[in-house]
Amino acid sequence: MNLSAIIVDDELPGRENLVAIISSYFNNIEIVDQANSIDSAYIKINEKKPDFIFLDMELGYGTGFDLIDMFENPGFEVIFVTAYHDYAAKAFRTIASDYLLKPIDVEDLRKAIEKVTERIDYKRIKENQGFDQAPGADFIKLTGSDGQEMIPVDEIVYLQSLNYYTSVVLKNKRKILTTRHLKDYEEMLRKYDFYRIHNSYIINIKHLKGVTTKNELSAWMVDDIKISISRRRKDEFYKFIESKDKNVTEF
Repeated sequence: MNLSAIIVDDELPGRENLVAIISSYFNNIEIVDQANSIDSAYIKINEKKPDFIFLDMELGYGTGFDLIDMFENPGFEVIFVTAYHDYAAKAFRTIASDYLLKPIDVEDLRKAIEKVTERIDYKRIKENQGFDQAPGADFIKLTGSDGQEMIPVDEIVYLQSLNYYTSVVLKNKRKILTTRHLKDYEEMLRKYDFYRIHNSYIINIKHLKGVTTKNELSAWMVDDIKISISRRRKDEFYKFIESKDKNVTEF
């Protein structure tokens, strides 16, 4: 997939270095413009409408967060590229796809661009009436170490957050490690019977057998898989299940 990008960095050497790396290793990325300040970046993003931006954190009188906040509904993805590691946690609470530290590691950059590509691909699929359809089944595209696969949504038992990756566990106990964040899947699977019962877990309630309170509050899934339920999410989880006309059996 060919993508357009704008580099936002207040230092010329930083912009030139990133342009050189992109030119050498990523033929599918077109740098359509560069900006050295928040104001110029805002103007150029609105003019060029890039698929994503490479965004420095410290930008003279402001930060990359200030630029993002100027857009009510950003139509672009963001890869932070900065020398400052202190903002990483906050960055991942924004629309950021990834957070790279200077000097740039080409392999880290490759993974970040893969994440951006997946997000953009998903948006385009969603705009074209969502997931690919097959008779009687909905599918979701997963990108793992073995490439891309179309997996029936009903085959997914649960998803687990693993740092900046997500492990998708299927009914046959196969696990697919993907490059998306768990929050991405929470949005994708909202229309299906999935629920985030813990900061690190989303379950498919079609595979929920009951809830166990022995030792700890847990969702009891098929194959006797037990997954912790956050105490603060318990009441809302029960309401969600009731809204789906599904009975909860406690053990």
